[in-house]
Amino acid sequence: MQDVLLDLHSKQRSGGQLEEVTQRYHSKAVAKPSGWFFSYHESIGDVGEVRTVLKISDAEVTILRQGSLEMKQRFQSGVSTESIYHSPFGRFRMKVHTRRMQVTKEGNRPTAVDISYQLWLNDAYVGEVDLAFQLDWR
Repeated sequence: MQDVLLDLHSKQRSGGQLEEVTQRYHSKAVAKPSGWFFSYHESIGDVGEVRTVLKISDAEVTILRQGSLEMKQRFQSGVSTESIYHSPFGRFRMKVHTRRMQVTKEGNRPTAVDISYQLWLNDAYVGEVDLAFQLDWR
């Protein structure tokens, strides 16, 4: 395992509103045949602490959250995916349509991930989301 500083910048546009958040996490990275795995802990508002795993491969990026909030989001350019979102406030069907996904590498290690997607919960359109991960290998 290797220590990696992970910066996450997210923008969500919904109903004419824009919400931007920037967060920094200390993560542990490990390479496996299926891709790179980055694990870290997030503190999410009213929900509390959640263990997060970011998996990066050439064709797909997956975000898996476990704890008081549980969800799995899979991103592939031009592809829609569905999953279940469990929160203290209820269980929701979640659909994402990945408009764009780009992974930047130096050698075989990812250094940045940019994802743009549309989000639906229980068939209700939520909005547009942009995620930008910067990975600083230490």
